Amino acid sequence: MPQQRKIAQLGLHAGVLPWTRAELPGWGKLYRIAGLGFDHNQRWADAGWKKLTLKSGAGDVWLDLSAAFERGTYFLGRYQELELLLIMRAVLKPGGQFIDGGANIGLLSLFAASLVGPGGRVHAFEPNETVRARILEHAAMNRFDQIIVHACGLSDEAADLTFRVLDGGSESGTLANLDGPLMAVVTEEATVRVERGDDLLLDALSADQPTFIKLDVEGYERQAVSGLLKVIEKTRPVMTTEYQRHLTPRNELDELFRLLSARGYAAHHIDLRRSGLSHRLWLTPIANADALFERTDKSDILWLLPEAMPLFESALAV
Repeated sequence: MPQQRKIAQLGLHAGVLPWTRAELPGWGKLYRIAGLGFDHNQRWADAGWKKLTLKSGAGDVWLDLSAAFERGTYFLGRYQELELLLIMRAVLKPGGQFIDGGANIGLLSLFAASLVGPGGRVHAFEPNETVRARILEHAAMNRFDQIIVHACGLSDEAADLTFRVLDGGSESGTLANLDGPLMAVVTEEATVRVERGDDLLLDALSADQPTFIKLDVEGYERQAVSGLLKVIEKTRPVMTTEYQRHLTPRNELDELFRLLSARGYAAHHIDLRRSGLSHRLWLTPIANADALFERTDKSDILWLLPEAMPLFESALAV
């Protein structure tokens, strides 16, 4: 069986990889038919590691093809959420600043480093020791000295908390409180450190440089934002947060909207529209937490201040 899997993997590599790397129309359907997604991890259990040169000058990485998230990156040649890459490209310029909350193996931190250049700063926060070691490795192998890796998570107060990994996937680690059904799929637990972003970053960040904050912390976004409020008020960044209904308590979502709306931010859904081989962002305003809760159970949210709107005017829908 392992030999048969190897033969199948070689066939997919030869037949599917050119199509997905070029992102030709229909690549997503081909990807699913080829069994490359999360539901087929067992098929790729012995696939090993591959070195990849990321698109857009974001550097080289080593990827574990047994992990669906990294496998998707390998077959696309980039971080899978293209909308985030497009937002980062619109916001970040040489000398800019990027805060990567929940950096995982550092794919977005690498892309940000390529955009802000040696004169910029990338602050990568990752409490999971195993994947944090890979951020350090990737930063070193690409000589991205502008990436500063913080051995902690972001929260509203400094503490030692329990970090849990769900279903064995490094991309699904969380500091959030979990209910009974979710506890049943916890595969790892560890005690990790969390800090207030304001305490670590307020003096280190400039108010005059374009700043982007991305928070993908699996249901812990409100706490991370609460600990960054002084940084937000100082740098007035473009921000994205992730929402997952099964991890985000409704009262936390309401509070997140209250905190950011009070500081002038408007929330937007992020979608993509394709024309031939190119893509453009398509943003739809979200009035409040009710509107988000009723529309979807999972979404990235783009938070914009009025002065950031010109960066995205061609992408706004009403």
